[in-house]
Amino acid sequence: MKCSCAVCGKHIEYDAGSAGAEIACPHCGQTTKLAAYSPAPPPLPSQPFVPAQSPPRRSNAWIVVLVLAISLVFVIPVIGLLAAIAIPNFVKARQASQRAACIANLQTIDGAKAAWAAQNKKTNEDVPSEAELFSAPYMSGRPVCHANGFYTIGRVDEKPTCTIPGHEL
Repeated sequence: MKCSCAVCGKHIEYDAGSAGAEIACPHCGQTTKLAAYSPAPPPLPSQPFVPAQSPPRRSNAWIVVLVLAISLVFVIPVIGLLAAIAIPNFVKARQASQRAACIANLQTIDGAKAAWAAQNKKTNEDVPSEAELFSAPYMSGRPVCHANGFYTIGRVDEKPTCTIPGHEL
């Protein structure tokens, strides 16, 4: 049988009856315990691990400066251009929605005037007061133009108006 020396790692031949006995290694002279042969080599004496040193790194600060310069030169003007295009469209959309809401209010006022005239047996020349028109059962309250316009009720046969140009029936 064979076993490896725990100190020098060289193979020692011995008979099966000597397994477990301690003998002096014929190669290094150190005392070793005989064991069954293992195909794996014995562990080497432990040495402190010294990691390989990597080459010194160069500073990447110039990359950061380059990215910032590109963003200042290209990205910021593109964002400004997009804002210059988008903001007027938002203003137009807001004005269109205010106009639509005002026209809906004018239609509601016109319907309330017709209902008031029919219920109270009024003629086309009569003008309802705000207290009569903007209370139950005709309307639930005074409507508001979101473009800061003011409504004029007028006679029963006239369409109500708003002070904002373009807000008309």
